[in-house]
Amino acid sequence: MSSSSTRASLGAIGLTATCLAFGVFWAQSPRDESLSSGAADPGSTSPWPALTEAGAEHITPSTLTERLLEGPEELVLVDVRPAAEYAAFHLPGAHSLDLVALLGAEGEALLEASAGRTVVLYSNGMVHPAQAWVELSMRGYGDVRVLEGGLAQLRDEVLTPPSLRPGYGEARARREASDFRAARELYFGPAVPAFERYATDPVALSSPTVVSTAWVERRGGAIVVLDARKPEAEYLEGHLPGAVHMPITATRGSEGPLDHLLPPAELAAVFGAAGIDENDEVVVYSGSKMQDATHLVLALRSLGHERVALMEGGIGAWVEEGRATATGKVTRPTTEYSPRATLPRIASDLESVSEASRTGNALIVDSRPAVNFSGAEDKTEARAGHVPRALHRAVAMDVAKVNGGVYFRPRAEILAGYEALGVTPDVPTISMCRTGHQASQTWFLLHEVLGFGPVTWYDGSWQEWARHDELPLETSLEN
Repeated sequence: MSSSSTRASLGAIGLTATCLAFGVFWAQSPRDESLSSGAADPGSTSPWPALTEAGAEHITPSTLTERLLEGPEELVLVDVRPAAEYAAFHLPGAHSLDLVALLGAEGEALLEASAGRTVVLYSNGMVHPAQAWVELSMRGYGDVRVLEGGLAQLRDEVLTPPSLRPGYGEARARREASDFRAARELYFGPAVPAFERYATDPVALSSPTVVSTAWVERRGGAIVVLDARKPEAEYLEGHLPGAVHMPITATRGSEGPLDHLLPPAELAAVFGAAGIDENDEVVVYSGSKMQDATHLVLALRSLGHERVALMEGGIGAWVEEGRATATGKVTRPTTEYSPRATLPRIASDLESVSEASRTGNALIVDSRPAVNFSGAEDKTEARAGHVPRALHRAVAMDVAKVNGGVYFRPRAEILAGYEALGVTPDVPTISMCRTGHQASQTWFLLHEVLGFGPVTWYDGSWQEWARHDELPLETSLEN
């Protein structure tokens, strides 16, 4: 069969013929959807056999869950089951397109609109998504994945309580209980209470804190509001009135392959150019990633700025509550920002983290997803794994997404989770992740919200550690 006739196949019969012509056989019943692949048609120029061999065509249920918790806007989910099954249950935000619709004009429009994002196809098993994947690969769509094992494997691996999973001992079940709760909440909605209000809403800002949307609206022009979301398009389409856009890229620089927080003089110039001085009351908010806002708070705190707060719930809560938004770019008159004479010690460097790993003089909390911490999946860094002695607690375990907003989980639950790791208010602790981004959320939570004392943040994080071949690493999930 020619490539042109393959691309013309839109129906299930034509697609099955395409798959057979390329040496792929699926044996299926309504609920039997196992997948095996053979050799490609010698005349085909499609890269799909190589992608299949490399495992690049699928995404595991655990990885999908981690990515949905960390950045759902980077994924597009497509449910290829019949509409009735989709209506009964579907993954959050998924589009309902059967094979004919997916391979027709409706699917083409969705795929074109999803450029730059990963498209994940799923069903109860793998056959129908895999058939669609082959055809889409032939058409040149590269960033498409099939949910490994389908919803059945997602249920068994992610949504089954850890205590009921085969081979899980009591200790492992306890360690993974928080991950299970976060996944259950993602797919079935939050349990009650899913979050707690931490807003202090002072008369005026005098020290780092959390404030409510109502407080921000009430203070209006008396404060400086910063929108920390990364995509400028999202900011331009709608933001808090008067909010200045300051994504993470504005406060970070590059040194060779590594990026880092700008030094004080350069940070001060950035804030001055944005119309902020050292005496301003500054409120920061983000979108679905709280770490966007906490990193900006951390940047201000590194200059000694005290009058700064995180807006609870982010822009999602603001919009959900029906508060006014504005569009377009906001600028303020430039000014001069003068850092404090004595700067607080916020950051730990490679040497201090290495010492903590060797001697245990400080605890290291790694907030990356479990698949990266364990080394099971990390294709972006020089080496995969984690710093020896590091403890794992992903940032998603500390937040709940409720009614469009992002909030910290209940205080008692968070304190218990960290105490189980040995992280208590008086124990020196270093937060790290891959690039320092997610770790800023852990730092802000422990130091600024919960009041833990000796907490620092490792800016270089895993991107720096992994590039030093002389430094050891570990590849397990044991805490």
